[in-house]
Amino acid sequence: MKQLKSRSFKATAWSFLDVIGARGVNFLVIMYLARILEPEDFGLIGMIMIFIELSRILIDGGLAGSLIRTQNADESDYATVFFINLFGSVFIYGCCFFSAPYIADFYEQPVLVDILRFYCIGFVISSLSIVQKTKLSKELDFKTQMKVNLPAILLSGIIGIGAASLGFGVWSLVFMYLTKETIVTILFWYFSNWYPRLEFNLKKYKYHFDFGYKLTVSEVISRLGDNLYHIVIGKFFSPASLGFYTRADTTSQFPVFILYNTLNRVTFPVFAIIKNQAGKLKAVYKKLLQQVIFCFAPVMLIGVVLAEPLIVFLFSDKWLLAVPFFQLLCIKGIYTPIHAYNLNILKVYDRTDLILLLQCFNVILVFINIYLTMQYGVYGLLVGQIVIANISFFINTYYSGRYIDYGSLEQIKDLLPTVFLAVITMMAVYWLDTRIFIDFSNFFRLVFGSLSGGLLFLLLAKVVNLSALEFSTELLTQLKGAIGKKRNFSKEPAQ
Repeated sequence: MKQLKSRSFKATAWSFLDVIGARGVNFLVIMYLARILEPEDFGLIGMIMIFIELSRILIDGGLAGSLIRTQNADESDYATVFFINLFGSVFIYGCCFFSAPYIADFYEQPVLVDILRFYCIGFVISSLSIVQKTKLSKELDFKTQMKVNLPAILLSGIIGIGAASLGFGVWSLVFMYLTKETIVTILFWYFSNWYPRLEFNLKKYKYHFDFGYKLTVSEVISRLGDNLYHIVIGKFFSPASLGFYTRADTTSQFPVFILYNTLNRVTFPVFAIIKNQAGKLKAVYKKLLQQVIFCFAPVMLIGVVLAEPLIVFLFSDKWLLAVPFFQLLCIKGIYTPIHAYNLNILKVYDRTDLILLLQCFNVILVFINIYLTMQYGVYGLLVGQIVIANISFFINTYYSGRYIDYGSLEQIKDLLPTVFLAVITMMAVYWLDTRIFIDFSNFFRLVFGSLSGGLLFLLLAKVVNLSALEFSTELLTQLKGAIGKKRNFSKEPAQ
């Protein structure tokens, strides 16, 4: 157990460096592009995003997750999944190619035909590296993944900015995506020590399919529920409104993506290892959930207060209408990692049937929300999302509680102190921003507001002796060690 803990901490540190590096560079690129491009350009990509998300899920088919949870996967497993992904990507691309005119007619945007057909080429390209990435994740080797993702994001960002500067508009986003997928695939093949052999094992495929198909259907339903708002806003409101919503959603999800992806890439393989030790799994899961909310709640609530200076500083005044969208999405976003980790418990125990059931129920809630709140505009839709997040919390935690004896009331009891301190911090930052920092520039409002809020939250956590603070210190120590070795990572064996 001690060795597993050490590997997990090291893997978490490298995963954090990978995610924060790649995602950070990508965020800076998008921030710059938002100053060049118009909200309508991002709105056009937002219109096809549901088809992009669904296609990615269908191509993988839950097989990558099945490889991770399979403790004795061999070359036959990997080769079988590789060819299924490849053939699936070609088929999905064909579907997108021929359906593009109908999608464009639905939104009454003819330009979407060519955009969708070119954008979806990335499916075939990315399918060539899914297994290599999965194998590295299974081995907790996130150091190599960092060597792949960081250059890909950087080089594709240069292409995107160059195209936008030359006046290519929305096409600069398409070029940037295709460049990234191409570079990622090339580098994964270069760094990976695995190459597919010509083999397809029907028995292996059935084994992974039995696990993956219900997970795939549940993820499709989940993505459909998440992206229904894009469809409704894109169809019944303006492309600019969808652009504001998309940019607010992406920005509010930035800390979610970093924290969740960093930990989930490590914790899911670890959970799979200790799933037969329910008591140990509960202890690890409890600690993880407390840590996630400790890092996440103050960031999101401070973001609610500093939304205006943040959006204007990052994207310029033309994105000011995205501020209220961002504030509401930050509140809703606090629930995102809680939902994801609770569903992960069901995934670890192979209860993909329950995940499917929960996602179906969530989509029903989304339809109800759209029906009841659409008359109140985009704001109504967002407030309804917060209500749905509360309802989903109790439903998801009920099922996870059955497997590790950690239900909704106990989770609330463990998380409430942290959320309470985050609310106090938010109120303090609001007072400081409106009374003292209000006449400062947007940059200094962000700096002083964030620093004062962060220091106050840490001080309060120290005073009440939150256990998550100790875990953060331990993780930062590992992260510091990983950064110190970063210069020589090419000479070191994978962690």
